[in-house]
Amino acid sequence: MFIRKFGQEYRQICVTDSYQQVHDNYDNFDDHTGLHSAFAMETFADAVTKMAANNGTIIVEKNVPITADYSVGSHIEIDVRKGGSFAVALGVTLTIGGNIITNGQSLGSIFTGLGSVEIVSKGVFNQIESGEGVLLGGSEQDIFSYSITQNYPLGYRRVIDDRVFKYGKANDSNDLLALFGARCTHFPQEGSTDAVEYAAGTYEITIPMNDNAVNNALEIQENYWAKGYIWVQEWPMVTGAGEFYRIKSSAAAVGLFVTLTLETPIRVTVGASHWITAWPHPLKNVQTESDVRMSVVCVPLIFVPATKWFWGQTWGPIFMPSGQAPGRGDHERDLYFHPTASSLGQNGITPATDIDWHTADRPIPQRAGFLLTNTNEWTPHGGGNELGGDQFFMLQISP
Repeated sequence: MFIRKFGQEYRQICVTDSYQQVHDNYDNFDDHTGLHSAFAMETFADAVTKMAANNGTIIVEKNVPITADYSVGSHIEIDVRKGGSFAVALGVTLTIGGNIITNGQSLGSIFTGLGSVEIVSKGVFNQIESGEGVLLGGSEQDIFSYSITQNYPLGYRRVIDDRVFKYGKANDSNDLLALFGARCTHFPQEGSTDAVEYAAGTYEITIPMNDNAVNNALEIQENYWAKGYIWVQEWPMVTGAGEFYRIKSSAAAVGLFVTLTLETPIRVTVGASHWITAWPHPLKNVQTESDVRMSVVCVPLIFVPATKWFWGQTWGPIFMPSGQAPGRGDHERDLYFHPTASSLGQNGITPATDIDWHTADRPIPQRAGFLLTNTNEWTPHGGGNELGGDQFFMLQISP
């Protein structure tokens, strides 16, 4: 462990078992005596204590056991190097108030054990992948598995070969069919602040619930709105502008009101009676059953029972069923999600020309992507030329 000192303030402390690093540290200079102060091997608790009155960084290069509730102040930055981690015991909470430098590691690998970790910092972690990795107490889950419990943050993004997958949850009352579009079921949450003003810099906003939210027991539960988004209307709308933020968490509704905690503070004052619209994360509580006013947000590769957590593909090469293979017509390349999602009707995708209910007064439905294969006449096994058609295409929902 080395301690780097500048003017008697501890600026950087390293929690490590590397004696070579300690030996090679020569900037540990006491400018009162003009001598190098003694080297010391520090525990994490000792490092936090020495940093008590000063801003600085604690570099962690070994496993640190946390056996009792413990808090690290916002003035301390934690730099977790390869080999560094925190093992949080069952029933124990570790609270991190400052920034975390992850060096490309997921938070799920940095924080292990069966305890809880509360990260207060609103900063951005330097992750290699989008999101936080496996949640504390979670386990690895592949794209061909579903889980009763949540293993990754909602919306976590994973790239495999040419494909993109995102982590979501099936609706509480509907199973998801394999290789059919899973649709967003949420209603928007709209309402004014009801004469409550919020100053710039505020992280929390309380909004009234509308009828849709009150009638849905899920939407009043704690963290239902976590990872969702909120739009705050500026009034008067001189420029037509507004403020758009991501929701970090939400409290359980109290009466007809719910409090949202944002990931970043609001930049302008939200005045009394300003209009606010909130949306949960699109991948929460999705369903295969179609509706003329629902959009597809991902495609699961497997059958997913109701309430289960799963990976849904959002981009890249994929196969989906269709009533009749698209690509038979000249220049027929673009594909659309058919409003009927039935394993019997096989209506997952279709070209616009095959949508029998499409008329001049009805818009073309949601675009799914484009065909990848050459669908001119081809010779199948057994001989004979057949008119083209295929269901192998480039899915284009979210890259």
